[in-house]
Amino acid sequence: MSRPACMHRLWPAVLALLLALPAAAAEFHPRQVGILWQVDTGRAGPSWILGTIHSDDPRVLDLPRPVREAFERARSFTAEVALDPGAAVALMGRMTLPEDQRLSRLLDAATWRAVQEHMAARGYPAPVVDRLKPWSVALTLSMPRPRSGMFLDMKLYLDAMAAGKAVGGLETVDEQAGYLDDLPRATQIAMLKAALAEQDRLPRLLARIIDAWLKRDLNALERLSERQLRRQPPAVAQVFRQRLLLRRNRLMVERMAPRLAEGRAFIAVGALHLPGREGILELLRRKGYGVTAVY
Repeated sequence: MSRPACMHRLWPAVLALLLALPAAAAEFHPRQVGILWQVDTGRAGPSWILGTIHSDDPRVLDLPRPVREAFERARSFTAEVALDPGAAVALMGRMTLPEDQRLSRLLDAATWRAVQEHMAARGYPAPVVDRLKPWSVALTLSMPRPRSGMFLDMKLYLDAMAAGKAVGGLETVDEQAGYLDDLPRATQIAMLKAALAEQDRLPRLLARIIDAWLKRDLNALERLSERQLRRQPPAVAQVFRQRLLLRRNRLMVERMAPRLAEGRAFIAVGALHLPGREGILELLRRKGYGVTAVY
């Protein structure tokens, strides 16, 4: 497989995981049941926020009727990240090491052998992997092996385009990748080693995450995420909490305001961004929006 073709296959998986990075909350809200929430401004018509799970599992892609109906009523669709064609180019640039660097030279021999083995099982030859940054390999190894590659956020985006809805994103791919790309190299390598250590238990963990989402149990998703975060190196856990959850929640609430003001907006973000005292739902309530569970 050529390097460009393999990179084209790789970027949706990495993007999907960037959209679903682990979250952590200081305490669990007593009522966190629901993946679809209605947001009322008091002026425009209602809008909806869907907490997604970034998976191509058929059970996830088969949207329940309340979600389909809200999506059909919406005039616009906003994803967590803009999924336009330029996103692939931007992400590939972020994922790739400078020309004079190789991943094999950044890792000890045993870690490099393990990386080659697990990435080969996903269809990525060593020469391609050798050009990737440690964080992009770490995230790829934290994803299930794709079936169709059509994860939920992309399906919604394409359906919105086909329906003629206005589409957009709360963040750019460059912004999202930048949260990890800017990490010190030692932290990235620690992420990679942690991902390797989790390979045996990954299928069970992913199955439990999907099950919690299908049950609309945000508390269970939080607990699974917190448990997983505790297994990360402390430096990585701190980055995830501050950069990838709290800072991004506030930014996304700020950027969704214009769509909410228009009314009948359908906004899809990773479900772990919704709950908690600093989650999107609570941040919206503090700003005076009415927020109620629909499904």
